[in-house]
Amino acid sequence: MMVKRKDSGAVAVAEAPRRSPGDIAQAVAEEQLRQRRDAVRRDVVAWRALVTAVADGHEPDGQALADIGDLSARLRAPADSVAVGVAALEVDRGFEQQLSAVSARLRDLKAREPQLRKDLDEARQRLKALESEVADFYRVHSTAPDIQRSRSENRAKAPLLFADEDTVVEQLLRADEGMGKRTMDALSKTTGGWTP
Repeated sequence: MMVKRKDSGAVAVAEAPRRSPGDIAQAVAEEQLRQRRDAVRRDVVAWRALVTAVADGHEPDGQALADIGDLSARLRAPADSVAVGVAALEVDRGFEQQLSAVSARLRDLKAREPQLRKDLDEARQRLKALESEVADFYRVHSTAPDIQRSRSENRAKAPLLFADEDTVVEQLLRADEGMGKRTMDALSKTTGGWTP
């Protein structure tokens, strides 16, 4: 607020404060930047729409081709930028499909996660049981020869129980015959030729 004097006395008059030339120039520069930003944004949006339309199979007409030239110049885009953009968009759409498939698979796996964990735990338990069984097989397999040898040694100590019957009978008869002969020979020597 500024005070101005009049002949009749002092009166308070509200006047807008004057801006300095520097402030005015700064305000103009900010407005120009805003307008340029808006114009560039419109060009970028138009460019994206154009590339998307071409990627979707829409062929530009004569006016659209002229607009593309002007737009390319303003965006400083090279001559093949539409083709490069279409190729990039197609690759991006492929990635989008992959991401969609991965997301769907991830949702499925997430829903099945509790069952998968349960199945995995059961499979681990089954694997442990199989490994234990295989280890038991090797242990038993390696002890069988030792048991067989010990059994054979034990049976050899008791031939009357375990040897082949015919063989035992034959050996006992031979032993009896040999003992009888030895007994007779011994009597002959001591009795001076005793005969029955």
